[in-house]
Amino acid sequence: MTWLSLPASAISARREQAILLAAAGVALTLAWWLMARAGEPHAWLTLLRPSALVWDLASWGAAVVVWQAMMIATMLPALMPWILTLAALGPEQGWSEGVGSSWRNHGSIGRVTTFVAGYFSVWLAYSVVAAGIQAMLLSSGAGLGHRPELMGSGGAPSVIGGAVLVVAGVFQFSAVKRSCLTHCRSPLAFFLARWNDGPMSGFRLGLAHGAYCVGCCWALMALGFALGAMNLLWMAALALVVAAEQLLPGGERFGRWVGVPLMVWGARLVMG
Repeated sequence: MTWLSLPASAISARREQAILLAAAGVALTLAWWLMARAGEPHAWLTLLRPSALVWDLASWGAAVVVWQAMMIATMLPALMPWILTLAALGPEQGWSEGVGSSWRNHGSIGRVTTFVAGYFSVWLAYSVVAAGIQAMLLSSGAGLGHRPELMGSGGAPSVIGGAVLVVAGVFQFSAVKRSCLTHCRSPLAFFLARWNDGPMSGFRLGLAHGAYCVGCCWALMALGFALGAMNLLWMAALALVVAAEQLLPGGERFGRWVGVPLMVWGARLVMG
């Protein structure tokens, strides 16, 4: 079937899907570029004054940028099924015109934009908290070992990094993780249950889904302290783990198996 033989609505849907995929590609490229730039020795995104363990507002803001870039790089691939599902919803898929119709009339790109904005607003709050914790640890100088950087290519000192790894590994087996992961694997059920009318519906749905995803992945994202949020190899591995948990058949079991090496590795670091 050629594009010319498709109905106008199908052509429009495919065009919008292509735009969304292209936008996601640009966002991912920018996020990885920011992390790569932050990892360079003399990058403009320096996270620490070289003279002392003192943070200023610019350093803290730069750390927030890097953490948020890490959130986008690792979470956006797993979010894509949600984006494409939301983009596909409309009257032609059997939705009632009386429920959410004015929101749908804004087009799939508008719906997705507000949804993604709400979703990453939650992760931005996480990034702000993570950068604050990073600032306190660096400023205190407690247990920082021979490296002043807490988030660099070398990762965290062994005790702090090991503790983070153990916590992340244990959390993989928790009931909270299991419940939130079940949600994150069911985009259509979520939209069916929570679809509401109004231009802010997308943003509210994004906030709700983002809260579930933070509940599911906060411990894995905290591995940025142990592995280095600017370590591209480890961040790529983390993105694959998150995507596998949420997208692959048997992803729940895979997530639990990931917790085992994290706990073993972390315990070895803590015990020296």
